[in-house]
Amino acid sequence: MTIFRHFLKKSTNDFSLMEAAQILHDQPDSAILLDVRSDEEWKEGHLSCAHHIPHDQIRQRAKEELPLDKPLFVYCRSGHRAGLAKKDLEELGFTEVHNVGGILDYKGDLEVF
Repeated sequence: MTIFRHFLKKSTNDFSLMEAAQILHDQPDSAILLDVRSDEEWKEGHLSCAHHIPHDQIRQRAKEELPLDKPLFVYCRSGHRAGLAKKDLEELGFTEVHNVGGILDYKGDLEVF
């Protein structure tokens, strides 16, 4: 890793959504991929391994639905709501939360309903 990439990673997201998807492909039980978009956006297409909790429901549902002992990779449409959800999750006691950006940057296949 170059010094520039190191500083770039520290100033933006820790991982990209593509990197998070690859980690989960290689090690499926190592982390949770969390989609925090709306129900309508979720139905339009999401990663098949993702868990879904809309960002405005994180505070009510996260502790019941997500393990505290696994890393969370959080994504939304562009990365903004993922950042808001990351903050809420950390305030709830989740210690390894990564905003992996938006699905707009994802180049893989999506599951749709």
